[in-house]
Amino acid sequence: MGIVLLSLSLYQGPLYDHYFAFAFWLPYFIFALSWLLVKEKRILSTLFLLFAIVSSVYNLFLTYERIFKYPPNRQLQTVQQVSQSIQKESHNQPFNLALLSDNNYADGYKFFLLRSGAPLKTIHQQLADQLFVVCEKPSSQCKPLNNPLWDIAAFGWAKIEKEWHLNYVTLYKMTHVEVKK
Repeated sequence: MGIVLLSLSLYQGPLYDHYFAFAFWLPYFIFALSWLLVKEKRILSTLFLLFAIVSSVYNLFLTYERIFKYPPNRQLQTVQQVSQSIQKESHNQPFNLALLSDNNYADGYKFFLLRSGAPLKTIHQQLADQLFVVCEKPSSQCKPLNNPLWDIAAFGWAKIEKEWHLNYVTLYKMTHVEVKK
């Protein structure tokens, strides 16, 4: 247990609640063990119960604040809407897809696009005439032109043909730049 807690304390990435699932039982165990030790002493048991009630109410307040402070992002519905929008905008022509995100993968978008029969192609399969870039970052950080991400860089010289927003996502339709000879 100590090794896992030490490892998590050294981890530099974002920590999510489910990373601590192995220790969810620990507060209850400590509470029960402490209760066994103080239940015979009237003053200590009263103080202990008072502390347990106050800390539980405080914990509920913090949890409530954390859960309900922001509205849900409806990630699944957003991925479905973005996929539908991309499919509509592709006009049933083959296209490539790229995702600019700090903590997500394009697999969700690809799943719904392929499930609906969209002509999505990877760069390995076919270099299409259009590239859709999904950006899950703030608009000021979305810079798809000349982006070093392989899915964008491999598309080649491109221009932004269309830009639109859907929930918290910015979408770009990019096409190849015609090179004059």
